[in-house]
Amino acid sequence: MITLPESKIDELKSAYSPESAGKTPDVVDDLRGELPIGSFLTSDRLDQAFAADKWFAKAYLVPDDRVLVLVATGS
Repeated sequence: MITLPESKIDELKSAYSPESAGKTPDVVDDLRGELPIGSFLTSDRLDQAFAADKWFAKAYLVPDDRVLVLVATGS
């Protein structure tokens, strides 16, 4: 979970058009309580922006809290 400046949140929203799809990050139980409360915005394009090589990412924005949650898997 990363706190970003409002300008960066706005930039990510503008560039990748994430929407509220009723999805929440799939994290281990110990981290679930750390997630912000609110609507998570996501999109395939936003996910791809944080993927690299053999790493895949699910990215979630919570604009009201200026938070980006990344769930990455790979090797």
